[in-house]
Amino acid sequence: MRIEDERLPNATRKLKQLIDNEFNGNVSEFSKHIGFSQQVINRLFNIDKRSGKYPTISARIMQAVCENFNIRQNFFFEENDDTMQIRIRQLMEDSGLTTSDFAQKVGIDASDFEKKLSGESEISDEDLMSISKALNVRLGWLLTGSGQVGILSDELRMRTAIDVYRAQINKAHDEEQKGIPLIPTSAMAGALSGDSITINEWDIETRLVVPVFKKSDFCIRIEGDSMQPRYCRGDIIACTRVPLSDLWFQWGKIYVIDTRQGALVKHIEKGKDDDHILLVSDNPDYKPFEIATSELFGVAIVNGLIRVE
Repeated sequence: MRIEDERLPNATRKLKQLIDNEFNGNVSEFSKHIGFSQQVINRLFNIDKRSGKYPTISARIMQAVCENFNIRQNFFFEENDDTMQIRIRQLMEDSGLTTSDFAQKVGIDASDFEKKLSGESEISDEDLMSISKALNVRLGWLLTGSGQVGILSDELRMRTAIDVYRAQINKAHDEEQKGIPLIPTSAMAGALSGDSITINEWDIETRLVVPVFKKSDFCIRIEGDSMQPRYCRGDIIACTRVPLSDLWFQWGKIYVIDTRQGALVKHIEKGKDDDHILLVSDNPDYKPFEIATSELFGVAIVNGLIRVE
């Protein structure tokens, strides 16, 4: 497997080195060993057509690698035995905070913080000052690893945990009241592409408060009749985005996929090989057809139906 692109993230570069060393570059054998499809692993080494960047390795893949090769998760992030990223991860572990909670506590966007920890972007002086101030850690230790850490006291750790818990409750309440965005199919590309949901407020028709679907990312209206009688024109379906960097299908389930033909709502079945899927309609007038997974710009699984009589 030859990949020399300087834009390859450090974590992905480390994964490539592992595949080269343990399997002589054989991605197929490596994928079987950790229990993922070759298609999912191959996608990590190809630039996403929409974002123009390499996908981020998912936590599930990292965990599988660590468990199967008996290595620490720091393996993906360290250039040597002691880096700033490792010290920050040590701080996260000692303070008992998850990555998102830690980012929220110090006032850094969670997705940006993940990129900083993985080496995709730099940790700024402002980030270090925020971490030092918010968690009572010596700036010198963060920068060099020398001297006293000045780690959290038990009282401060408890106060930090309480603050995070309260923030989580408030955020969950706000999101529940806000509702699920109903978007036109023309806005599907933004909802499904990249590493996070991106929906412009002006694209949202309305927001639907439906408790049973509160974990859904967005809703869309059904257009056409290819999924009749299950779904009729005008029906609304609730969807949850599936990251392309960690894509696997539940055969027979209904998905929304973004393709060159636009957004399609279909049952997904296994294709002729790992690089193809079969799209099946409920309406017998529409014949099944295959599509290459490389032609998928975005994927979401359908959670359920909202129908107004």
